[in-house]
Amino acid sequence: MDSQILLNVNFCSEVHTNLIEKNEKSVYVRAGYSLGGLRIVPQENAGICVICMDGHIKRVYPGELEAAVCIEESCSFISVEQDLGFGRETLDTQDMRLLEKLLTADHAFTGNGAEDPIESATEEITEHIEKCGSLWQRNGMADSDIVKQADVIYAAKGKISISELAEQMGCTVRHVHRRFVEELGVSPKRFARIVRIRETVRKMLEHPGGHVTDYMDDMGYSDQAHFQREFKWYTGMTPGSLLKILGDRAER
Repeated sequence: MDSQILLNVNFCSEVHTNLIEKNEKSVYVRAGYSLGGLRIVPQENAGICVICMDGHIKRVYPGELEAAVCIEESCSFISVEQDLGFGRETLDTQDMRLLEKLLTADHAFTGNGAEDPIESATEEITEHIEKCGSLWQRNGMADSDIVKQADVIYAAKGKISISELAEQMGCTVRHVHRRFVEELGVSPKRFARIVRIRETVRKMLEHPGGHVTDYMDDMGYSDQAHFQREFKWYTGMTPGSLLKILGDRAER
């Protein structure tokens, strides 16, 4: 999965990440802080990011975001990202309280005797998620056919039309759309767009020296205005702005 819902996670002051694999499913737990804020991008599946800013807690559900959300002040955060096998399941209220407790001023992130408080918080929430029976129960899992269809989109890096997907799966476009919304809470078209934008960002992070059109062509965008508009909608910045940030970092 490695969805990286926090686009700016690469620029955060410190981040710890744990991967939990259980019952053929996986969950990423990330905890960290950023002096320059966060940019949380839409996600194609369930997950949550809990953010603490000056003692105030904010919850963001990336699977419900229509566009990028920017947190422009220093903050600490914990994110829990489930793979598609969980369907529309996310954490319940009790789990939220634990995440919020870990971010409050008197707990792990500001010193509880641990040598590395962020790592301590990551380990604590990881242990809790592993034992969270309500999250891993079978009746909360997505339909296997939907997971297979999602895998086709991932394999195509989002560069696939819904009619092509329906043809490959031997069903109608209407059926694909209905089942995606029922199981995952998002349309297959939006799912594919998010995957394609994420793959574009990943290419920029791995190979930051190119021109905007290089990434546009490589990811199958035929119209530069459309590419610029869609990229900014889902990430909160233009592709040129991200490349400039990456270029400035490389020169330091």
